[in-house]
Amino acid sequence: MTARPGRFGWLAAALAVAAWSGRAYADSADSDVETRLAGFETEVRQLSSDLPIPNQTSSAAGQRRLLDAEISYSLGDYDAAALTLFDLASRPGPDRETATYYLAESLFQKGDRGAAAGYFEALVATSTVASKWYQPSLERLIEIAIVQKDETNLGGHLAALDRITPALRLPSVPYIRGKLAYSQGKYDEAIGFFNDVPKGSELELQAAYYTATTQVAKQDLGKAIDIYTDLIGRKPSSPNDRRMIELSQLALGRLYYERDQPSKSIDSYLLVDRHSDLFPDALYEVSWVYVKSKQYDKALRTLELLARSDAQ
Repeated sequence: MTARPGRFGWLAAALAVAAWSGRAYADSADSDVETRLAGFETEVRQLSSDLPIPNQTSSAAGQRRLLDAEISYSLGDYDAAALTLFDLASRPGPDRETATYYLAESLFQKGDRGAAAGYFEALVATSTVASKWYQPSLERLIEIAIVQKDETNLGGHLAALDRITPALRLPSVPYIRGKLAYSQGKYDEAIGFFNDVPKGSELELQAAYYTATTQVAKQDLGKAIDIYTDLIGRKPSSPNDRRMIELSQLALGRLYYERDQPSKSIDSYLLVDRHSDLFPDALYEVSWVYVKSKQYDKALRTLELLARSDAQ
């Protein structure tokens, strides 16, 4: 009987140890479960952040498609550019604004000015002056109004441009305003705007060309000839500059023709580079100078030369 308390004491101690071990194991198990659950939560959050948002193009995919569209646009394939850009412009994402602008530009270049105007209007309505596409969109809307002779929203577009701080206005703004004034028959106002185009800008020669054209409209042929003569002596720094020079050569030929100065007219026409797409026009008009001068044999030779050049 004296041994029983010892045995009971040993059993009680064993049970106490087992109970402590059970609690320790349970605490350890609970801690392990919590750690694993926390890990699962982190993984779920990471997975959910990687999932694409419905109806939204991922940035990487959008950038690739936008680049493809810009390449198509630069190559003059406006149909392919518009097709790619339409989807990008209709989905939320970081490339949406740029895609919308190039979609509008592609449609404009295709001649679908009504649809282009809708996208330009959307850009103006949803962006601010800080956007690089805000002013170009307003300018295109003014150009579309000029071509379509529709001044419905023109006042609002002009007011939006006028609200822009002069220091922030693009060099192209006075050029577009000049074209608008010219289309409205406000020739002096047009010349004033064209003169405001900054010297050295990419539109300098273009503004000068339209200044001369405005002088022709005012019947001041002397001033027009002076400007065109200055232009043909300029060194082009871009394909657009070269185009303005060639157009000035044609314009001089026509003005000298009207002033009964056939030699100067022919000399001006023949300044047009023979590789230019304007060269056939220049040859054709040279033949008429010869006809007016009753030099029919030279007129015939010029037309024969024109026929041969067209056949090549």
